[in-house]
Amino acid sequence: DRIALRDEMQSVRYGDLEKEIQTRLDALYGVSVLGLALDNSVDWVLWDLAALKAGIPCVPVPPFFTRDQVSHLLHSAGVSHLLSPEGLRDTGTGREGVLPENTAKVTFTSGTTGTPKGVCLPKSAMENVASSIVDVLGDEFVGAHSCVLPLAVLLENVAGVYAGLMAGCTIHVSGLQAFGQNYQNVHEVLKNTEASSAILVPEILRTLMV
Repeated sequence: DRIALRDEMQSVRYGDLEKEIQTRLDALYGVSVLGLALDNSVDWVLWDLAALKAGIPCVPVPPFFTRDQVSHLLHSAGVSHLLSPEGLRDTGTGREGVLPENTAKVTFTSGTTGTPKGVCLPKSAMENVASSIVDVLGDEFVGAHSCVLPLAVLLENVAGVYAGLMAGCTIHVSGLQAFGQNYQNVHEVLKNTEASSAILVPEILRTLMV
């Protein structure tokens, strides 16, 4: 009965996760590589988990990418279908054999120093990292995890969501607009979600120290 995932619009209990994932699995028929271009939300996590279960490589699209960077991501990873707020659509750019065998996720570098580069990860690698985090943090990790970083950032995706679900946390996935343009509302969000854990980068941490 514990809440697994929660955002401003909906919540999903651990007992209902399998059903919610299965619903999305059926919609992924015919998808060879899934591009995920949604804001932080319960839906983002559920589609990601559905692709993981189906063995379909998932390519999260960072919200800070330019149009040209997104186009590069879609072509270089051979994304066959893109899921955005407008729905699931065929990109027309999918190419067979682009990704190495057993690729479960392709995470792209920020592109701040050049063209973004994709790193291919197998499911086992992500599970091992998430499991190790749970082992190290132990019972102190169980509580409420608030996703502050975009879910397209691998650190939040694996160390936040995957590890949090393995530990039995309630994962709060507030839309990024809730934090404000410069993350000035991060303290309010952490307080409202009663977060016991969050992943921060130095720039965001500074907003909590002023």
